[in-house]
Amino acid sequence: MSALRTPERKALTFEGVSWTYAELQQRIDRLAALLRSRGVQRGDRIGFLGHNQPAFFETLFAAWLLAPTTAIPPVPLRPSMSFTRDTAP
Repeated sequence: MSALRTPERKALTFEGVSWTYAELQQRIDRLAALLRSRGVQRGDRIGFLGHNQPAFFETLFAAWLLAPTTAIPPVPLRPSMSFTRDTAP
């Protein structure tokens, strides 16, 4: 709703870069369109492998746009291990 009511407000900041609700919505819409054009549809599984970053939210919400009833819980591959960008293999 915030994207509709206040699109110019800051929605997300990561590593010194900020996105407004409108900018984030545009990124989500583009990713959803790309996934759809690649044949992703309701019932398909979408995975995200990466560090904690805005792309996770974009993927989560883009997947929700394709299939609103889908729940996508974040599941760490190795919960006992965490990496920073400097130590990732």
